[in-house]
Amino acid sequence: MKTLYFDCFAGISGDMTLGALANLGVDCKGINSALDSLSVSGFDLKWEETSRNGISATRAIVSTDEDHHHRGLPQILEIIDSSGIEDRAKTLAARIFTRLAGAESEVHGVPVAEIHFHEVGAVDAIVDILGAAVAVTSLGVEKVIGSPVRTGFGTVRCAHGLFPVPAPATAALLRNIPTYAGEIEGEWTTPTGAAILSTLCDSYQSVPNMKVERIGYGAGSREHDDLPNLLRIFIGELVNDRAPEVVVMETQVDDMNPQLVDHLQNRLMERGALDWYVTPVQMKKNRPGMLLTVICPPERRPELAEIIFSETTTIGYRFYSAAREELEREIVSVATPLGEVRVKLARRGGLVVNASPEFEDCRRIAEESGRPLKEIRDLAISFYLDGDKPAPPGD
Repeated sequence: MKTLYFDCFAGISGDMTLGALANLGVDCKGINSALDSLSVSGFDLKWEETSRNGISATRAIVSTDEDHHHRGLPQILEIIDSSGIEDRAKTLAARIFTRLAGAESEVHGVPVAEIHFHEVGAVDAIVDILGAAVAVTSLGVEKVIGSPVRTGFGTVRCAHGLFPVPAPATAALLRNIPTYAGEIEGEWTTPTGAAILSTLCDSYQSVPNMKVERIGYGAGSREHDDLPNLLRIFIGELVNDRAPEVVVMETQVDDMNPQLVDHLQNRLMERGALDWYVTPVQMKKNRPGMLLTVICPPERRPELAEIIFSETTTIGYRFYSAAREELEREIVSVATPLGEVRVKLARRGGLVVNASPEFEDCRRIAEESGRPLKEIRDLAISFYLDGDKPAPPGD
């Protein structure tokens, strides 16, 4: 899977993103040509090869004649829509600006439609976001992953005065994303950078297992003796992509009526459990009990915990994450002389490794025909493997 990885060890900004993508190999002339189609003027985007703390990098320099023009989201979306930029890049740029508007709306307590951007409504921010959208879509990546983000600390002067770092809009954009202040004072992540990152990324983690093809470095405007002011972007193929994670929930009980288990099962499966089972266990004071195990997606755990607490006699449970490898699944319908049976197929690498007739279909046909259930199951498998099998003899 072709993947971009944003390594935000020194934070992220719009111009750093543009520089890193250009350094990665994106055609700078193509970005400039796309931006020339905008219905705004008075800006110039230049590319400079530079270095930070001895590391070679590209710096995107946007110069404008405009002094903090205040635009609303509808105006900016109109600028994007009327441009000659490719449609996928338009869509991505609109998503980034809409996300940014949502953060500003939250911070100021004003409806999104009434938000008027300040610094981020200026031409340089429009160039940064549209340029990044053009560059990323040109790479044809399938997945974007981000690192934990350095925000910095201290204060920063915004349009409304002096604010703590991260700035309010940046903090809102980075909600639910792993961040850290770092040991160096200053604003290391800007609202524009946070909007780009939080819109692009599917997940956040340390450098994933990947076969790296190219690495790009984008330079920020300032320099620091102890930390290179750079954004690093990797592009490559994920290797042994991480298996889907599930949560395993467990609790043992020895004072519960077993008649309640069937109802418990139904509720758990209705609310998103992937699987569940009960194991007989011997508990303290030599009492027989059961170990209830539930497997579920991580986001379903809180709701399933409520069911466990309300429908069992337990007073606590434990849970842990586990990786899961799954086979590709497909349901096909097989016509037999006695009726249709659904057959569940499991594939690995495109090859069928297991075929299992649907139990309820086989039981229904067995009851209707008066034939043994195991015979119906074998018949379904036979007709799945070879549709020309002769019909079974009559009674």
